[in-house]
Amino acid sequence: NSTGGSLSGAGSGFAGGAQVGYNWIVGPLLVGPEIDFQGSTMSSNINGGAGASTITAVSKTPWFSTMRVRAGYLFGSVMPYVTGGAVWGHQSLEGNDSANGGYFNVSNNFSMYTFGGCIEGRFSEQWSGKLDYLDIGSPDEGRHFASTFDQTKEFRWLKRHAGDYGFSLSYPRRNVHHIAYEPWHWCWRG
Repeated sequence: NSTGGSLSGAGSGFAGGAQVGYNWIVGPLLVGPEIDFQGSTMSSNINGGAGASTITAVSKTPWFSTMRVRAGYLFGSVMPYVTGGAVWGHQSLEGNDSANGGYFNVSNNFSMYTFGGCIEGRFSEQWSGKLDYLDIGSPDEGRHFASTFDQTKEFRWLKRHAGDYGFSLSYPRRNVHHIAYEPWHWCWRG
């Protein structure tokens, strides 16, 4: 397909909430589970299009929650650690597609994986503060994992429509690069 196109966007927002957990400390090592709930003002403006279609939209995530385990190493009152687990929440997408029906407004609950790196500092015997960096996967990715992504409704949609926007599967089965089949890996070819 020769129809080129692209989407671009910029997002920002704040997330804050409450967390509970439990820690086991063995020497300088710490492991433990934690669960949190976050209210969020995170949103992204999305613009772009392909061919005659122009798309403008706003994506919002008003809340999300994680259930994770963490493992860290104590250096006095400071502890760097890694964390990973599951995340679930709610997202919405509202906007306009000039060539395919105009206004749209969709929302759904999602679940997926998350992992990250963090640092926590102890202020007193019972209080600490931390900075988290969490990478959050794409919706339903956590349920379907990479090896079965090609069995999802998202993959079927991509296979039908990605070419209309200039995208193609980067590493199909038996590709010339001899790279393992990656049904989640798409690139824009124009």
